[in-house]
Amino acid sequence: MVPSVLIIDDELGPRESIRLVLEPRFRVMTAESGEQALDVLRRQRVDVVTLDLMMPGLGGIETFKKIREMDPDVEIIVISAAGDTFGGLAHALPRTASAWIAKPFDMAQLVQAVEHATERRIGRLGAQQSGVPTVQEVRAPALEGGDERKYDVARMFSHDIKDRLNAILGYVRMLRAGQLDSGNAARALDVIEGNAHEAVTLAVNFLHAEESDGGSLQLHKTPASLNQIVEQVMEDEAPRARSRRIDLQADLDSGLPSVDLDIAMISRALTNLLNNALHYSPKGGVVRIETRRFGDRLMVRVRDHGPGIPAEEIPQLFERYGRGAKSASSSSTGLGLYLIRTIVEAHGGAVSATFPPDGGSAFVIVLPCAAHENDNA
Repeated sequence: MVPSVLIIDDELGPRESIRLVLEPRFRVMTAESGEQALDVLRRQRVDVVTLDLMMPGLGGIETFKKIREMDPDVEIIVISAAGDTFGGLAHALPRTASAWIAKPFDMAQLVQAVEHATERRIGRLGAQQSGVPTVQEVRAPALEGGDERKYDVARMFSHDIKDRLNAILGYVRMLRAGQLDSGNAARALDVIEGNAHEAVTLAVNFLHAEESDGGSLQLHKTPASLNQIVEQVMEDEAPRARSRRIDLQADLDSGLPSVDLDIAMISRALTNLLNNALHYSPKGGVVRIETRRFGDRLMVRVRDHGPGIPAEEIPQLFERYGRGAKSASSSSTGLGLYLIRTIVEAHGGAVSATFPPDGGSAFVIVLPCAAHENDNA
């Protein structure tokens, strides 16, 4: 069945531009008001909704809440103007939006958000149709003071884990029921494996962040090949890249020496970088990873062509709860980049980010190269 998308926007231009971009792959409906959208939802099932918050009549916030009452599982992508008003609106809504996108938005970013939302919706429906209960998000009472941010992160973590496990359950049940042909079955396996790796990454990030806060994040260094670590991480992430039709490229310097590294920790840092690159890259895009040696330093660079990073998030990019966690535009826990910095700095290295003029992001890890100079990777 072709996934269905309902575009809700009182302005003709954005409404029609989104429709034209999505129509080749989705069954698209449009509504120019909240009232009209609710009428559509009463008559037929919708998988994903894009919702402009700033509408006359029945406003976006009220429309959001009524849609949730009608179908608690529908994926809602919220679109609104950037700035203080945008951030304020985020706190007026339940934290159940699939994504927040600020105007003027990048169309590739919106399409990517719709694709992610569709994948989650299909997974949940597949599980429900097979009679398997879906994984529910754990709710906890809100905390006060300095613990509020930690609670927000725990809630986002629970939400993200739930989405990935439900996608896995749904596709597994569809495979067992023989509902997919050979081509879709192969893609389903990639989606399952990719979501499993993402769930593991989320859990490990959460645990490592707690360890680093408690001072118990310890390194266990052994002579290691940085190239081999990169290759293993790429192999682990390959199913996810295939499921999103992303070309995962490597340019590894064969002359790198063996150096003392904590293999598990450096693998975690590189997994976080590659995971981010794949998550934010549009379908059919390219993610490239390179290694180089510069004097007494080794470098790993991960380059994507996604939407980049909002300017307001850059100063806190590698801080705990940095990227996305303080922004209405993302449901990110903000732990992945923080852990990369923590791990790399524990090795005596550094991590940085640049934003090329042609778009996307480039993250660079630099590590010291002092030991085992006579060994080659």
